[in-house]
Amino acid sequence: MKKIKKGDLILLAGFLLLAVVGFYLARHSLSGSGDQVVIKQDGKIIATYSLNQEREIPLKTEWGQNTVVIRDGRVFMAAADCRDQYCVKHRPIMTNNDMIICLPHKLVVEIVKTQMDEEVDSIAN
Repeated sequence: MKKIKKGDLILLAGFLLLAVVGFYLARHSLSGSGDQVVIKQDGKIIATYSLNQEREIPLKTEWGQNTVVIRDGRVFMAAADCRDQYCVKHRPIMTNNDMIICLPHKLVVEIVKTQMDEEVDSIAN
């Protein structure tokens, strides 16, 4: 069996460092790109809010009541009168395309890119 040399360890450490840095940059660069919170009810957009402005949003519909909270660049469901409470137990969302779904109330809360970001992407393509 061959011995592991010092150069092999340095090379392995370099690859691991590159992988960790790449993962970190990919994860954090996505968090700045989505800065609108879109709330959909039964497939239709009912409200759009800035991710940067803190607020509590009460939603009352024919299917039930929910409370969405935007705070510190994160969005979470603070309350819902649905039976299973999966939407309330869901972790806060903060990156582009993250969603919280309340199936009994036909409600989707999603973080999306702004119009300006989409225009830049269409020009770049």
